Amino acid sequence: MATVSIDERRKHGDIAATYGKGRHAGALASSSWLAGRALSVAPHARWEVSIALDVVGEKPSPTFTDASDTRFHIAIASNEWGFFFCHHSRISWIRVTDLPFVHERDDYGLLERVPPLRDLGRLVQSLEERYRIRFRRELASIRSTIPGAEENVRIWVVAAL
Repeated sequence: MATVSIDERRKHGDIAATYGKGRHAGALASSSWLAGRALSVAPHARWEVSIALDVVGEKPSPTFTDASDTRFHIAIASNEWGFFFCHHSRISWIRVTDLPFVHERDDYGLLERVPPLRDLGRLVQSLEERYRIRFRRELASIRSTIPGAEENVRIWVVAAL
């Protein structure tokens, strides 16, 4: 029989349930994503993957200006995942732990459109269509704490996003 704990979330007023050892939906999605890339880490190890997409014809620099640049960043970690979109001085920054939530701002109203991590490409493609932009997937900047992960992550970026 699974142990169930209920935690009231102050910020949004929703209720989140955790089962057993308390692995939240964000952590489960991240673990599934990692396995789908044929990547593995030691049990209970903390890991991170960061992906930056830009619309210019060069690899995204680590610094940018959200007031003028157009970017889509993805952060996938052992305990959560999320994304950041900026375009025309507006930003949306969404994180998924137990439930999706706004981290700082959601100028584009993306909280209501958060897909499962496995379907994130549909959201990226819909943003490209709506704002008539094209993210240069082949030039994505990828950083990871997992040794040797870049090639498998890049294949996902190009094929799934």
